[in-house]
Amino acid sequence: MIAYSNQWLAALQVRRQAAQWNKKELITDAQLRAIFDVYPAGFYTPNVFVRIGLGIFCWVLVCSAFGLLSIAAGIFTNERAAGILLLFFGVGTLAALEYAIREMHHYRSGLDDAMLYLGLGSTISGLCLTFSTFDSSLLSLTLALPLLAAAAVRYTDKLVAALAFVGVFAILFLLMLKMGNSARLVLPFGGMLFAGAGYSAVLHIRKQACFRLWEECTEWLEVLCLVTFYACGNYFVIREGSNALFGEKQVPLSLVFYVFTAVVPVVYVYFGLRKRNRILLRCGLLLVAVAVFTFRFYFSLGHTQLAVTLAGAVLVAFAFFTIRYLKKGNLPFTYIQEAEEEEGLELETLVINQTFAAPAQAAPVGENAFGGGQFGGGGSGSSY
Repeated sequence: MIAYSNQWLAALQVRRQAAQWNKKELITDAQLRAIFDVYPAGFYTPNVFVRIGLGIFCWVLVCSAFGLLSIAAGIFTNERAAGILLLFFGVGTLAALEYAIREMHHYRSGLDDAMLYLGLGSTISGLCLTFSTFDSSLLSLTLALPLLAAAAVRYTDKLVAALAFVGVFAILFLLMLKMGNSARLVLPFGGMLFAGAGYSAVLHIRKQACFRLWEECTEWLEVLCLVTFYACGNYFVIREGSNALFGEKQVPLSLVFYVFTAVVPVVYVYFGLRKRNRILLRCGLLLVAVAVFTFRFYFSLGHTQLAVTLAGAVLVAFAFFTIRYLKKGNLPFTYIQEAEEEEGLELETLVINQTFAAPAQAAPVGENAFGGGQFGGGGSGSSY
């Protein structure tokens, strides 16, 4: 199912966790090297500068080849011919990606990233041109979604997974938009229902050990679900979207959406602290700022200096009381830097035991299991 080696991907996760433990001084450098020896990963993953360079090289090479072939074939006036050529380039690029992964062991090297995005983009564009679906956004998204979902699963790419999520939401949005004026009320609650169901599904998937290789993808999907759920109920998004789509600024159930805008970020922060969920906590803190911006946009305190001062005072007070509360140790989070996280300690014990546990050496067995011997000069030996 996955194009990359499952064993090497699992080894990479162990190596990353071991590197974090080493950074926190939970294990020594010698133990870290021993873990790396036990869990080898033969991928070619260069540093960020080489990765950027390989990605740019791939983009320039493929785009130049496509441009030269397009000029030679003279397909710019024929939409269907351009679509077929794009399909040819897309399939060829994805085939080259498979070869680079299987034979050259590229993983997040920049080359495989660029080939994945170029291959998907060319294939989807070719399909839309060939079947003339650019006039229908819904049909184009329907064609693109299976390819994005399959690529996200096979290549464990978080950006492609995010695009697949956006594609599903866009299809749902376009379908609800066909409901006419009633869509003004259906869209916010339909979007929240979709995001809430998606968040529950992602949390369930993340608890399953068989999906651990897609951990980065599920993290991005969790963030997108949280942000989408809030955006669908944010008063600013609903009012401005209603004005853009329906030409009406009056928001039905405006009081409900005002309360939603203010309360949901606080709920995110609360449950992020209670459940020790960093994603939920960080999204909540970010959306608190979005909520402040929303109310500041519609309600002015008169002077910008006064608004900035009050906002700073509220943030300082919030930080002060949060730090005091975290120092009490009532929550899984703590403000004390010396306290180490308990998360992953069982995995640490397992990895270290597997790494350093040596097999017991059996005692050598000779003709006599007791080895014979010399005793008191009586002449006893291994044979009688």
